[in-house]
Amino acid sequence: MKKKLYIKRFFAVISLVLAVLLFLGISQEYFFAKLDHSKLRVTGFYEEEKNSLDVCFIGSSECYTGFSPVQFYRETGITSYPYCSESNPISMAKYQLKEILRTQNPQLIFIEINGALYGKDKDFSDLPHTHKALDAMPMNKNKIDAIRNIIPDENKAEFYFPFIKYHGAWDCYIEQLQYAKSKFDMQLRGYSLLKGTSVYTKTSLKGADKGKIIDTAKLQKDNKTLELNKNADYYLRDLLQFCKDEKLDNVVFVRFPHIVDKRQYDRFKRTNRAGEIIEEYGFDFINFEKNQIDINLDKNTDFYNSDHMNINGQLKLTEYISNIIQNDYNVKPHELTESQKKNWDECADFYDAYLEYAQQETEKNSNKRVTEKSDIMKEIKNIQLEK
Repeated sequence: MKKKLYIKRFFAVISLVLAVLLFLGISQEYFFAKLDHSKLRVTGFYEEEKNSLDVCFIGSSECYTGFSPVQFYRETGITSYPYCSESNPISMAKYQLKEILRTQNPQLIFIEINGALYGKDKDFSDLPHTHKALDAMPMNKNKIDAIRNIIPDENKAEFYFPFIKYHGAWDCYIEQLQYAKSKFDMQLRGYSLLKGTSVYTKTSLKGADKGKIIDTAKLQKDNKTLELNKNADYYLRDLLQFCKDEKLDNVVFVRFPHIVDKRQYDRFKRTNRAGEIIEEYGFDFINFEKNQIDINLDKNTDFYNSDHMNINGQLKLTEYISNIIQNDYNVKPHELTESQKKNWDECADFYDAYLEYAQQETEKNSNKRVTEKSDIMKEIKNIQLEK
């Protein structure tokens, strides 16, 4: 009898432990976490079927506000996704690249270098933004290596178990519930409808002091440089050496367009220096900040602030990058399965409503973030249903 009792107690304890782990797993996924558009975007990348993406992006907010994968697909049939998060540090790029190589076999990978251009070394210990990049990455060797090599010892535990940091401490319950619902809907659907795209609906430079903005024609010929800070230099070179050691001939480094004013001119000079380092290792570097005239970007209508484009700029830059991807790097659409094509075509149909919504709200200068959050998705779907 005692033996049976011990066996029952043993299985009871095991069941309780499993139940607690299951509860913590689900809670950390949706509730004991700080959900936002960055974590939602990273989640969407992992929802894409294995080896289904032709082009991938790594970088910060410039990427997902400046390029639309769905517009690109509508025009070319080429699939893409931004594995990007807000203020993504260059220290994360190697591990994000490894994740892309683990899950996809893209013909081309763009790495935007914003994360290497911070002016102070302390910016690389910005743990909140590193959380945005790491929390949604599944637990595997790449994530463990990133935590082990980047995160200070005293903060490592919260990156292995984010509920230690958050445990339900939401600033705005309604917004967090909307993000939780959006994440659940995306995972239930099996793919992201907007493919990571996000923009703000405003043109902030109306009435701005034009005297502080440096003319883009001058920037085209400006090759002045400024050294990167020591952490940025280290992590950029470490990333470049990894690409070189792995013989990755499909990686291209880029700088997305910004409005360069006197305050940001040092960052522009660091961009030029980063370009020199990239070319030193034998990789292509494209500085779109110097190509703004060719892209036909208008600082008064195409940006929502000096660092990011709105829907008007997004349309122009997507078309410009599309031509580079196809003509300079000869990327062709691979053959999609029937279900993959159905999913991407659904996104393309939804994109019409997204585009109309974003353009209408930008005309009103309403200053909304258009991202795959449930309340915004509902407004876009209402436009889609009206058609």
